Amino acid sequence: MKAISWDLVIIDEAHRLRNVYKSGNITGTRLRRALSGKRKLLLTATPLQNNLMELFGLVSIIDEHVFGDARTFRDMYVSVNNEEVRNHALKQRLKQFCKRTLRKQVTEYVNYTSRIAILQEYTPAADEETLYNYVSDYLRSDKLYALPQGQRTLITLVLRKLLASSSFAISGTLNSLIDRLNGSNNDEISKRIYAEWKERHKNDGTISGSRQADMKAAFVEEFRDRAGVLIGTEAAAEGINLQFCSLIVNYDLPWNPQRIEQRIGRCHRYGQTLWFKNGWSKQ
Repeated sequence: MKAISWDLVIIDEAHRLRNVYKSGNITGTRLRRALSGKRKLLLTATPLQNNLMELFGLVSIIDEHVFGDARTFRDMYVSVNNEEVRNHALKQRLKQFCKRTLRKQVTEYVNYTSRIAILQEYTPAADEETLYNYVSDYLRSDKLYALPQGQRTLITLVLRKLLASSSFAISGTLNSLIDRLNGSNNDEISKRIYAEWKERHKNDGTISGSRQADMKAAFVEEFRDRAGVLIGTEAAAEGINLQFCSLIVNYDLPWNPQRIEQRIGRCHRYGQTLWFKNGWSKQ
């Protein structure tokens, strides 16, 4: 990438590079070095998580000299007690680099369809509450032989999210810990869909070469043209367009409203004249 004389580099989903300032962010660091000195445009519809260092990281991709190093940025903007003075200084510094457009600013040009969210309250049964307590006790155990020690925190978080979703969700995951299978798309139907998709697009430049990305594209196309239902994990919350979809069901409602916005964004696109959406939560 560094050897190519790019006229302009456009990086979509740029929020994924917000932690480039951290020493362990290898991919982000390599991209920043490879694109150093090139003109860049970073695009994202995902708000930052109230962390000014993430803003520092994104700006450093555009130009590493805008704020200096991370320590200088923290001293000048993060550690300042007067928030009003800090924000004013930061906005002045950013106005030549950052352009933020709010939804309310484009209503003159885009007629947004009204959103209708339907929430269904749910009270767990006695057996479900017992299951919740048992799983919670298990996750608090000093030693979990089924979980790699280095990934215990992450897997525990995933299991708790599934536990809050439904007994069926956690049941499948617990079985997968035993069988060491689930979510790999290695079943015969998935293999057939992927193989047929590659055959259809072998000469049109659609195939990217990344099995993960191409597999996702194959499933979306199958859903659009032939299948009636698409079941997706959190991986389906961004990076794909489902504007042809007439109904989205949120089976588990994430605590972070930005995650909900990302899910809705798969179906809600500019220029649509008719669409329906149904948000459903089992809590």
